[in-house]
Amino acid sequence: MRVISDAALGSIAAPERILAAVCSGFIADATGNLRPVLSSHLACNIGNRRAGDCHVKWGHLEQAEMFAVKVATGFCDKPGSGLPSGNGLMPLLPARTGAPFA
Repeated sequence: MRVISDAALGSIAAPERILAAVCSGFIADATGNLRPVLSSHLACNIGNRRAGDCHVKWGHLEQAEMFAVKVATGFCDKPGSGLPSGNGLMPLLPARTGAPFA
């Protein structure tokens, strides 16, 4: 598995490539070639207090070699401790094996 830094991602993800990928996704959805994006929600409670939330979303373009899963968290009390309130990750996985790629 490769971990890609923000700087490296910025050099790979040029605005033109991102726009082309988003356009392809909309076209795939309109033509029925996109498996629906599913979502799940996990409320993290500690005792009677809500500590935070986690959302997981995924989808797959038919015939695509790769897919991604987005995990995003929101914990509103963290900024007081110097930590960001939101975090997440988006692993990229091959559709043939499921072994993490990046």
